[in-house]
Amino acid sequence: MGNSETKLLSVPAVGKVECNQDFIQTAVCELRIPTVLELDTISPNKFAKAIKRDYPVYTRGQNIALNIGSGPAAQGISHTFTDRKKRWVVTFKSSALTLETARYQGFDNFHERMLRIIDASKEERDSDFFVRVGLRYIDFLPVDQDGLEDWVNRDLVIPLLDGTYGAVKEFWQTVRGETTSGGYTLRHGLRDTAPPQPGGQSGKMNYILDMDFYKEDVEECDVGDLLKSLHDETFRLFAWAIGDKARDHMGWKETGEGDDD
Repeated sequence: MGNSETKLLSVPAVGKVECNQDFIQTAVCELRIPTVLELDTISPNKFAKAIKRDYPVYTRGQNIALNIGSGPAAQGISHTFTDRKKRWVVTFKSSALTLETARYQGFDNFHERMLRIIDASKEERDSDFFVRVGLRYIDFLPVDQDGLEDWVNRDLVIPLLDGTYGAVKEFWQTVRGETTSGGYTLRHGLRDTAPPQPGGQSGKMNYILDMDFYKEDVEECDVGDLLKSLHDETFRLFAWAIGDKARDHMGWKETGEGDDD
């Protein structure tokens, strides 16, 4: 008989860390909500008024979900709010509430913004739980195949370092599993991250760490603490996945016990 106990993600704990910079290209928190059909026909005016000071620029757009087969494509409306410099994006649609930024300023700032958005949306989403709470970070490490040594944990890239695959045009893997908080998806590998150059030459190659940690069926009152747990789990996986050269590039300095960003 096999062991039926689910094995969870197991990476070392991380002490409190201070860094001069990070590799984050995009940070996203998505809260999936019980469908609010009204948001496909009317704007969330109370929500817009509540967040206007921080996100004054409003755009109404149309979502199209492509269906496979002969059925019609599903359509819906997205309500997007940004700050004046378009560094922060809030999207409120019938099935989800999302905060996204390419100018991440640390988890405390991100966490505070998300809680304010949750509070502002309460009346118009008309629910006290979320179908799914997800926290996602996409990091670009500035290295190609020849520079991976000591930038990325060797366990992730052994065939590339040993030359098993030769010179690759792309190396991409997806890992899914469970954690103490819920579940996770890790997508990682080498990809071109810039458009092709004139003459058909490839763009810029980076090593990407795309980490999505989540939990399903979450009470609204538990979201604040859950986001902290998801962040801690994400950071532990990130710390395991990078090498000494990446830490040096970040100005990594462990200052005590406990997880940090």
